[in-house]
Amino acid sequence: MEQVLNFSSSILGTAQIASSYGITNKRGDQTLKKAVEILQRSISLGLKKFDTSIDYPNSHKTLEMLPEKEISKCTIIDKANSRSLKKILEDNYCSYWPWMNKFSSLGGSSWLMLHNGASYKDIETRKDLFKCKEKGIVKKIGISIYDVSELEQCLDIGGLDIIQIPLSLADRRFADKKIRKKIKLAQVEVHVRSVFLQGIIINKPKINFYKQKEYIDRFNNFIRVEKDLKKRLSIAMASVLGDIDCLLVMGVDSIEQINFLESAFKNITNIKSDTIKNAQNIWAKLPKEIIDPRLWKK
Repeated sequence: MEQVLNFSSSILGTAQIASSYGITNKRGDQTLKKAVEILQRSISLGLKKFDTSIDYPNSHKTLEMLPEKEISKCTIIDKANSRSLKKILEDNYCSYWPWMNKFSSLGGSSWLMLHNGASYKDIETRKDLFKCKEKGIVKKIGISIYDVSELEQCLDIGGLDIIQIPLSLADRRFADKKIRKKIKLAQVEVHVRSVFLQGIIINKPKINFYKQKEYIDRFNNFIRVEKDLKKRLSIAMASVLGDIDCLLVMGVDSIEQINFLESAFKNITNIKSDTIKNAQNIWAKLPKEIIDPRLWKK
């Protein structure tokens, strides 16, 4: 797999486009119409892959509202659990997720991932995921992973087209040489989420982290040192792309953020390796409770 360094090859995360999701999201919920405008702007810039889940408020409704002429250009990467897989197979493109049938009939592409490695290790759930691909309901299948050991176990099982992993300036676990080698040997497509650690790396969170304050102060100190937001975005993205061949999953909640990310992407190749290394050192060896959002106490 060749390294990809352009904005249009990335993936737009839809968790917060029509909801108040995200610890740095100060805007709150917005209308579906506005959310569709965000998707359409991303398409106009060449970014046509969307990461979503039934657990993301209003994201499926927003995708269903895309103009039909746009759908054939798009790929939807959804997440499922064992129960929803059963429903997909029972309905065969399903009333459960109407957008899937719509995208298929209009020439769009649907990919499907499990929410975690534990589901993939379950034989029956894994068989159902394989059936979704075998029946042509989806074109690619994969898993969203949080733990390195769990990823290794799933790669040993095999059968995956995609893996989604966290990787950022703060979270370097999946940049380890051993796991990178295993990923490469598995020949899977890698999607990287939490590039900005839910925005903490580039913005102040909208909540207090109490016990994690020491580490948040380090983040904010970096923000004061690097006042140029575009440069900070570029450093964060270059840090990830320098370690592993991947597609970045980037969440936004406004058209302005999409425009800014697209502009920042153009600066990636200008970031010096020493700058990236120094930036990584600021967040080196942080405990799991600060780099894994599932463990955050809000």
